[in-house]
Amino acid sequence: MPVSARRAIPPALPIAPQARADLATLLDAPADPYPELSLDAKRDRLLATTYRDFLLKDMKVHPDCVKVLQQVPHPEFGVGVNAVRALDCWPLE
Repeated sequence: MPVSARRAIPPALPIAPQARADLATLLDAPADPYPELSLDAKRDRLLATTYRDFLLKDMKVHPDCVKVLQQVPHPEFGVGVNAVRALDCWPLE
C-alpha cells in the first residue's frame, strides 16, 4: 500500500501548514488546473510557463511549496523549478 504524501512529509520540515497541505495534494491527487482546455492547449500552456509560475499562479500553492520543490529537477535538468518548463514536470494524461 503506497504511503500518502501527507504522511511522508517530514513533520519537522519548516513550512507553513497551508504549504504542507498543498504539497500533499500536489503529490497525492493534483487537480487539473485547466479542465476546460484540450490536451494540445494544455501542452501549449505548460510549454509557455516555468514550473514555478505554474505552481504559484495556476495551482495556487503556498510559496513554501516552491521552496521545497526548487531542487527536484536539478538531477535531470540542471536547473530548478524557476527555470524548467512546466511541461517537463507536470504529467498530462
